[in-house]
Amino acid sequence: RELRFQEDTQRNYARDLNKVAEHLSDGGIKQIVYQAEPYQIIWVIIGSELYAMTYETDEDVFAWSRQSVGNVQSIATIPNNGNDRLWMMVEREGNYYIEYLTKFYRRNDALDSVCFVDSSLEYSGPEIQTLTGLGHLEGKTVSVLNQGSVGPQQVVTGGQITLQFPTTKCVVGLPMKSEWQSMRFEGGSNDGVGQGKSKFVNEVIFRLDNTGAGLQYGRGNLDLEFDQGYHGMLPVRDTNDNMDAPPSLLSGDTNRQPTMGGKSTQYMFRIEHSEPVPCTIIALIFGVDTNQ
Repeated sequence: RELRFQEDTQRNYARDLNKVAEHLSDGGIKQIVYQAEPYQIIWVIIGSELYAMTYETDEDVFAWSRQSVGNVQSIATIPNNGNDRLWMMVEREGNYYIEYLTKFYRRNDALDSVCFVDSSLEYSGPEIQTLTGLGHLEGKTVSVLNQGSVGPQQVVTGGQITLQFPTTKCVVGLPMKSEWQSMRFEGGSNDGVGQGKSKFVNEVIFRLDNTGAGLQYGRGNLDLEFDQGYHGMLPVRDTNDNMDAPPSLLSGDTNRQPTMGGKSTQYMFRIEHSEPVPCTIIALIFGVDTNQ
């Protein structure tokens, strides 16, 4: 709960910040820490999973998200160069690791310096093609960001990987998939609400800020997956891009993108992004047909 003083009633008020996600803490909270800078985030361990509640009091924002980074045993926030850094002890397949959350992405950051993978290592130095020192990822499939360009995934063998192209700056780590799914659509209808009525989402416009390749979208289901055959990929490279360079990051409104999913009384829109590049969605604008 959040203890606040209300000016209009002149009394303290304990607001339940978990009201819309009470199921998350049914098993009990193991540990809780607070990160004040650069963003206000409450980090908790529930079971062995890490959860974050974005907590921006000035904007009245509080929202939960689950962070799939392994079996988290312990967490702590420690000041670091004017920000708070989240440290954690993580167990994967019987091995324990001390890891920290890298700095949050800022829109002016160079693409070759971002980190959107888990349990990562970064290389910066003379040009090489074989990266070593990856023993903690032995046998794992890893994502590669080579000088700002997404490379093919590799399997770590003998503690090393051989890149498709030489590099002077590279980030390697376990793939991280970001997922979001809407509630049941409410598109309205001529005689009231659209709940319980068959709906068809025929198009969507994405309003993006510095978003890279790998954004998939389509109709989701109650299992928090794409309905089979009902999703597509947002194109990011166009004819103006240099074929020897990473595709440009997308900002602003996309063209109308067709959706696949047919009609449903329980239409839910789903988004997934798993490439090691930024993805920021500001708004989704839908075209919805509701059967009357």
